[in-house]
Amino acid sequence: MRIVTLSLKRTGTPPGDATRERRWTRSRTLADRFSFGEVRVTHEQNLVFADVLQSDLHGTVDEAQGRSGSRRRTSAC
Repeated sequence: MRIVTLSLKRTGTPPGDATRERRWTRSRTLADRFSFGEVRVTHEQNLVFADVLQSDLHGTVDEAQGRSGSRRRTSAC
């Protein structure tokens, strides 16, 4: 199992842009598909998908970046 952290904050913008329903819908979809339906929010307003299967790691990152329409900071470990 691995952890994937997704930043919703664009570089150079203030935090707090995670309120749009569309982003939350996408986040729920990613969590349901790759993280047993669980997503956590950090103090920095990043999303953490815990318990991602190692075989799904690249798919999770690719889908998170591709669905947003732009490259977001994403890390996996």
